[in-house]
Amino acid sequence: MLWESKNRQEQFFRAIIRGRKSKAVQRRIQNDRTAGPRWILVLLWIAFSVVGGYVLFFSPMLLVRGVLIEGAAFIPSDEYRVVVDGLMAGTHIGILKRQNFFFAPTGEMERVLLSQYPVIQKISIQRSFPNHLVVRIVETQTILQWCSGGPCYGIHGGQAVPITPSSEDSRYDPIRLSVIDESALPVAANMPITVDVYLQTFLALYQNFGKFIPGSVDRVAKTASRHSDELTLSVSEGWKFIVSVNRPAEESLGVLKVFLDEYAKTNKDRSRLLSVDLRVEGKIFYSEQNTLSPEETSFQKGDDDQLVRKNSQREKGKKN
Repeated sequence: MLWESKNRQEQFFRAIIRGRKSKAVQRRIQNDRTAGPRWILVLLWIAFSVVGGYVLFFSPMLLVRGVLIEGAAFIPSDEYRVVVDGLMAGTHIGILKRQNFFFAPTGEMERVLLSQYPVIQKISIQRSFPNHLVVRIVETQTILQWCSGGPCYGIHGGQAVPITPSSEDSRYDPIRLSVIDESALPVAANMPITVDVYLQTFLALYQNFGKFIPGSVDRVAKTASRHSDELTLSVSEGWKFIVSVNRPAEESLGVLKVFLDEYAKTNKDRSRLLSVDLRVEGKIFYSEQNTLSPEETSFQKGDDDQLVRKNSQREKGKKN
């Protein structure tokens, strides 16, 4: 009995061992069967990555084929396009083509266009899949600059920005407005300078002059100093007027119109008029040719907002 019991136990353990061995064998067989497909998948992924990398970096399929320019008006679209195309010539580090859709230097394009064309106020360049760039441009209507005893500067964010040689191109003259500081106070690049009020006042006077008075003003205004709070503008008829930059431009033009209407009552034209001074609120001083005093006569607003003529200093002297 004891012998039979031991024999059964041995058979039982052998069966367990055989079962374990058979499972191990089955797993080994299964692994052998799947090992081949796994290597095939790895090779396929490697091949796919190589092909994808080639297409991404080197394939002619992903070269930029066209540049769309939006918003160009003052500068022809073709001129902008030539600059963009030129910046896509060549390669990055001698390998990647700059014309590649994903690696086209859009940031550099924006910087170069902004530096070469002062008429550009805003610019953005975006990729349009599969092979186009879209250049969106906002052009300014005027170029404002401050000139003081040396080169002229643009004013951006309260700082003086040097005018590039391209900005001096004569084709910008029709849209260029300049304020000349006759004191010649020095200005340096990136120097903080608070003259925006002069430039914006000049711009408003220039744009609105014709709405109040027939004629136009020159594109160059003058100021005694950037601390003087005044501007002197020349009119196409040959006379000039002086305003305070602390008064709204439309208000100054309205007062000037009232004065000229009053002046026309005693003068057939403005050929003798030299200057009109509007700096003092509520008063107007003017001078004419062949007069001794630059402030010959003044007008002052009455209670009904009408201009009332006051005697000049010379007339007062005669009475005395």
